[in-house]
Formats: sequence, C-alpha cells, structure tokens
Amino acid sequence: MSYYYLNQPDKAIEQFMKSLAVDSKHTKTLLNMGIVRAFGKQDLEGAAQAWQRVIELAPDTPEGRARGRRSTT
Repeated sequence: MSYYYLNQPDKAIEQFMKSLAVDSKHTKTLLNMGIVRAFGKQDLEGAAQAWQRVIELAPDTPEGRARGRRSTT
C-alpha cells in the first residue's frame, strides 16, 4: 500500500502479485489489490474480481465484511 500512497499503483500491484504468488488466498492482499485497482488504476472490473475473491474465501472476516459494506454504498 505504500506504493499506492506514493502514487505508484503499478508498483503496488506488482508487489501484491508477488504476495499472491506465495499465498493466493491472502485476503488482505486481495482487498488491497481491489483498492488499488479501483482508485489507483480506475480498473473497476479488476477491483470487483479481487473483492469477489475475498468474499468467496472469507465472507465473515473483517476483509470480507469491509468489501460487503462497499458494495452497498
């Protein structure tokens, strides 16, 4: 997320991809990937895919619930 806050969304996504290569089910990484895709890259489809994966993997976690709140606003 540091890269995102430094206005380097491509580098942020690159780091998320490395994290997901180690653990493809890491929900915090997927949640953050969605945030960067949505707000850093304006890639709403990619963001929705990342967030949907969070819901599928862990709907009752803070990450899954955070995504759920976003979808209702």
